[in-house]
Formats: sequence, C-alpha cells, structure tokens
Amino acid sequence: MSLRVNFYLESRNGNETNLPINMLVWFDWYEGLEGKKQPRLKYYTGYRIDSSKWDKNKQEVKKNNTNKNGLTSSHINGELVKYRGYASTVYQKYKTLEKTLTIQLFRDEIKKLDPTKEDSVVKSDNDSIKRYFDDYKDAKVSKVSISMMKQINVTFKHFTDFIGKDENLNSVTKDTIEEFESYLLKNKGKNTTIANLKRLRAFFRHAEENEWLTAPNPFKRFKIDAEVYGEPIALKKEEFEIICNKELSSVKLDRVRDLFVFQCCIGCRVSDLLKLTADNIDGNTVRSIHNKTKKNKVVTIVPLNQKAQRILKKYKNTGEILPFLSSDKYNDYIKELFTCCELDRTELRLNPRTNKEEVIKLKEVASSHTARKTFTSLLYPYAKDEVIKSMTGHAPTRDPFGRYHPITLEDKIEAVNHI
Repeated sequence: MSLRVNFYLESRNGNETNLPINMLVWFDWYEGLEGKKQPRLKYYTGYRIDSSKWDKNKQEVKKNNTNKNGLTSSHINGELVKYRGYASTVYQKYKTLEKTLTIQLFRDEIKKLDPTKEDSVVKSDNDSIKRYFDDYKDAKVSKVSISMMKQINVTFKHFTDFIGKDENLNSVTKDTIEEFESYLLKNKGKNTTIANLKRLRAFFRHAEENEWLTAPNPFKRFKIDAEVYGEPIALKKEEFEIICNKELSSVKLDRVRDLFVFQCCIGCRVSDLLKLTADNIDGNTVRSIHNKTKKNKVVTIVPLNQKAQRILKKYKNTGEILPFLSSDKYNDYIKELFTCCELDRTELRLNPRTNKEEVIKLKEVASSHTARKTFTSLLYPYAKDEVIKSMTGHAPTRDPFGRYHPITLEDKIEAVNHI
C-alpha cells in the first residue's frame, strides 16, 4: 500500500501570476484496483503564488517571498505541510479500517480536516462549473468553427442559468441532466434540446478525459434521443418564379425579395449571406469560407447566374452589394413577402417543437433557410450530389443532406409507370 503527495501550480492559458497551488494525491487503498489506474485526487489548497516565486523541485514557495494577499512563503509552506498531513491521516484511517477509499471519499475526508472548506473563494476556484466551462472553451476556441463556438456558449448559458455558475462540477448527476432536459423542453424544440445535451455531453467527456471529474460522468447512463427531422420545405420552380416576377409596390419587400432570390441562387446559410462583401465577388462567382465549416478551411465557389448578377448590378452604386438587414427582420419580412405573393400551398410536416404531425401553409414557415433548401431542391434533378455539396458547404459524407432532395409526386408517377 502506498501514498504519494505532490504540489504544483495550475497554469492557465500562459498566465504566470497568482496561480492556484494544487495538491495531487496518488493512493492505492482502492477496491478493484487491479488492472486499473492508481486513483489520483486533485485538491485546491486555497493558496496562490506567482510562478517565478515557486520552487518546482521542492514543491514549495521560495524563501523570502509573499503572494498577492501578502501571505509569506513560510506561512504558505507551513499550510502545505498540513495538507500533506491531512492526506496521510485520511489514507492511514481507511487502510487501518480496510475500507474502500474512493477519490470522492478522499476529498470529503480532507474537507472535514480543512478549516478553509467553507470559504466561498475556495469553492468557486476549486470545482465551480463556470471555471471548467471557461477552461473547456479556451481549449476548443481554436479547434471549432465560429458558429460552433457560439452554440457552445449558448449551451453553457442555458446550463448555468439552470444550475447556477458556482455549482460544484462534481455535484452534477444523471438526475440533474434529466431535470435540465425537462427545463429545456419547456421553451425549446425537441431537436434543439437534443443538440444542447450533446454539446453538454461533449464537455463532460472532456472533463472526464482531463480528470476534472471525481464523481461519475452524469451522462454515463443517460441516453440522448436521436434527432427527428421532417422533410425540408422548399419552393417549387413555379413558386420561385412567382416571387421573382411579382410586381411589388413596397420598397421594403422589393429589397427583401432581392436578398431572398440571391440566397436561393447561391444556397448559403443566412449567417454567411449577411457577411458577404465586395471581396467575396470574383467576376461571376462568389467565393467564401462558410462559418460552420471554417475548421476545414474549404473555399466555396458558386457561379452567379443571371438572376444573381442582375441583383448585384442593381446595388452596384449604392455602397452595399446587397440590401442587408438583421436575420430576425429578414425572416419576418420573408413571411410578409410570401403572403404578398399568395403562396398558400399547404404541407404536412413534423412540428420541430413537439415532433407531432401538423398541416401548415408555406407562407407561415418560410424563412432564410427556405432559400437554402430551394437552391438544393431545384438543382437536384440536374446536378450530382457532390457538385451541390461543393457549393452549399455540406460535408461530402453528411447523411442529412439527402433530406434536401424531396421525392415529388411526379417522381413516384414516373416510377410506377414502369410497372
């Protein structure tokens, strides 16, 4: 049986000042240890020091130094000796009793001996959910796209709004996740809830891999349902032409029509549409790196057809390449445009919030994403999947891409006529 205790400074994003002094405890009085890693406890001592004042070899503060709070090296080093003693006391207790000692038990026993255990500063610096969220985001910011980073931030805000920023990371259980799921479903659709849970699960996997967790991963026995997607609703060719040719008395709707038709012609996401500049226009093509796929650094090139070229020419001398507006207003005005064009076709679809069937009118659900779906749908009979994906920014192997190819009644009639 053995016990090993080390002290080290926790470096954070290259910062070298006022770093937390952590205690690492390796121990082997652990049931079922054979064939497993030796348990390791990470414990924040409540003290901080600059890295220049820390002796890495001796694992103590260098003599004749003080920290930001004015505590001397002799005081801090004396407290570290106490923490080493706490670890030894707990270890010997469980060894003598021949009782199983887990990481969580070890932590709880040390806290009983630690007079600073009720210190709120220690609590927030030690295991607060916000601290680990921040560390996770720092690790991911250079590895994921801008849009994914925004989604991660949204998920973390939902979770901290639900549980509290200062909640201990290791207090999160399977029951907590189930309650969080119910919390989301009160105001979010089923698929949106699933997406948030998947992002949170990725965080806890990272926490487990980096040994931030001393309690079981709350997602270990929590099953996340699969997303259920209905068939995307796209414009038919004749409906698209109605919008293109409609006489509009409203200047606002005319500008919205131009923006919508241009998006239908290039098939991009609204976030990519609204950030286009003259630099993205290269002759009769538009070139961009889509926000959602920036981590792959693939330049998307889309030829501009005559409709798209006419729209760009219309705004050439106005100081803007397109009549941009906010995405929220854009979606609202698209519905007004569809109403003005009397696009009353009804469709049976799955409600994204309830996952139940419903009959809706096209003008009630039209949005910027309708333009992207229309681009793909209208191209499908004339172009290979790979060609379309190269323009939309979809991953070459992405399965949901098939949803953008609606099977029409005409397709079915043609098929059965072969019988």
